[in-house]
Amino acid sequence: MHRPLRLGGLLAVIMAIFVCLAQPATAAGPNLIRNGTFARPPVNENSYQLIGAGNAFLLEDWTLTRGDVDVFGRNLAAAPSRHQALNLNGTVPGTVQQDFETRPGTRITITWKHARDTWPGCAWANDQSYDVSVHNTVYGSYEPQGGPGNWSTPNSLSFVAQGYSYTLEFSSTTGLATPACGALITDVEVRADGGTNPPPPNPPEPRLR
Repeated sequence: MHRPLRLGGLLAVIMAIFVCLAQPATAAGPNLIRNGTFARPPVNENSYQLIGAGNAFLLEDWTLTRGDVDVFGRNLAAAPSRHQALNLNGTVPGTVQQDFETRPGTRITITWKHARDTWPGCAWANDQSYDVSVHNTVYGSYEPQGGPGNWSTPNSLSFVAQGYSYTLEFSSTTGLATPACGALITDVEVRADGGTNPPPPNPPEPRLR
């Protein structure tokens, strides 16, 4: 015999359905990039740290593969998030990269912010362009607009992973006329829709003999 559903119970069921429908089908997972705010190494707020071949280990979790770069302190970077920033040009154009893990079929979204060089001597430098690559494929070429310290809303690119490991790369493409002046980047994030740690698959059912 079925019991009649009381009004209170009916409302609870309706509310539960509404909550389920209101929530997104997938949620962004944790940031797969480490040291995306370039907090390490810590730098004097009003100064910068040159990172080259001899001290590249100071830039934790990132690999310097070309030239050199600068880590700007929080005041010099002038980012709204109050984070440190990476100048993709030290004394010459530089390239940095970092590997991250995911799984095939996952949609990967990469976001970051950029601004023109805030070092006073670079206010006149017009060319502050750079490329963003994933697994040796250039996904976009960028150049900050506006005056120095005019930080952008987050730039974004996305793709569906076909493998388990990828390399994110930022590479300055400035000309030789302004080798020490380059774009600033910070707040680098890589997130996978639905997270990257799904529950393990159910074990196969035993066969009946």
